[in-house]
Amino acid sequence: MQRREFIALFSGAAATWPLAARAQKAEKIARIGWIILGSPSGGLTDIFSYYDSFRAGLSDLGYVEDKNIILLTRSALGVPEALPGFIDELLRENVSVIVSPGPAIRVVREKVKSIPVLFAFSGDPVAAGFVDTLAHGKENLTGLSYMAVELNGKRLDLMKELLLSASRVTLLTNPIHPGEHLEVAESQRVAAALGMSLQYLQVRTPAEFDAAFRAMSDSNTQGIVAVPNERGWPNLPRTRVSR
Repeated sequence: MQRREFIALFSGAAATWPLAARAQKAEKIARIGWIILGSPSGGLTDIFSYYDSFRAGLSDLGYVEDKNIILLTRSALGVPEALPGFIDELLRENVSVIVSPGPAIRVVREKVKSIPVLFAFSGDPVAAGFVDTLAHGKENLTGLSYMAVELNGKRLDLMKELLLSASRVTLLTNPIHPGEHLEVAESQRVAAALGMSLQYLQVRTPAEFDAAFRAMSDSNTQGIVAVPNERGWPNLPRTRVSR
């Protein structure tokens, strides 16, 4: 599925609630809140990651900004402690729904109970407690999974295509990432099928990266697969692995 089509589906889900809101009070334009954790760099690309495609998807479905919807965006610029204040701002703006791709959903979930919340999550939303099953939402939450478990095997496939001689690969994960055990198991299964030796390293905080890189150097790893981490690694060090 193309990225634009994927986001259009995402947008379609988000757009159903504003329709209900307009039915209740036709003279008001539906308001959609968009909030992300973002990164400390605070660049525009980061702040509006996926946002432009989200807007395009809404437009494809006939929603025009400042005509039949209003979009309100917030980014915490990589500071989790700033999220509650931004969420309160959106609620004071009387948004009809909040869309939150990425790790900000954890805080949004705790703060927002009165309106629908749509998430996009790379981890396992069932393991994270966001939904009861992949087929049904929970309370006021619904959303999408990025199918991270299945993608882990594909990453190793690509590693093998890029480096045919690769036999020693490191899998770098955060063990408190929801569904991490499923991603590790899938990676180990595919690595065995590809004849790869998979070094499994856990990193919970930025302070643990130095030890992880030393372990990779000692094992003469030939490639690194980093599992996406919805909990975030604030102030991630820009360490380079060299030979």
